Amino acid sequence: MNDAEIVQRIAKIVSTISEKDEALIKADTDLRDALGIDSMMGLEIMYGVEKEFKVHLKEDDLPKMRTITGIIGLLGDKVKAAG
Repeated sequence: MNDAEIVQRIAKIVSTISEKDEALIKADTDLRDALGIDSMMGLEIMYGVEKEFKVHLKEDDLPKMRTITGIIGLLGDKVKAAG
């Protein structure tokens, strides 16, 4: 699985939870400032990512999930290896 595929899959999760158009969500879009993601939505995104990629993330990592790029950084090689 390449980075573009990962970005697309995470953007779909963010789009569903935020009810924003998926086309507006890019790898470097600030999820809080640009999309109005609050802490509860952030948790929903985190759980959605965990389910989608079959990984475990820590709630302590939530502040690092400001962009899709940040989420990918938390996922690290777990997702690419599973691809």
